[in-house]
Amino acid sequence: MAEELKMDTPELFTDDTYLASQQFILSTSQVPTKVEMFCCYGPVVADGYGACYNPQSDHIVFCVSSFRACKDTCSAAFVRTLEACLMEMSDLCRKCDTVAKPVETREEAASVI
Repeated sequence: MAEELKMDTPELFTDDTYLASQQFILSTSQVPTKVEMFCCYGPVVADGYGACYNPQSDHIVFCVSSFRACKDTCSAAFVRTLEACLMEMSDLCRKCDTVAKPVETREEAASVI
């Protein structure tokens, strides 16, 4: 906007910290629908990933993308790691499958911590 108005760019927008904060290496978005819909979009930086997901009642549809030209990214490796992490979380949930008991009072809640 400053450029369009032929003004100097405010210092904030040239700060290294600000510039680093704009590098979204992982760009994700949930697309919740009741139908099993496949969505996809690309990464927002050259060395990043785009990851779109659509949670269903008993599974999640994922689409992961990256630029082939980048030697530091690989969608297939990302998906393998994602699947391994989700399986690990599933195993943990199954092992810890307990029913939470409601806390009646503030004092009881404090004693749990």
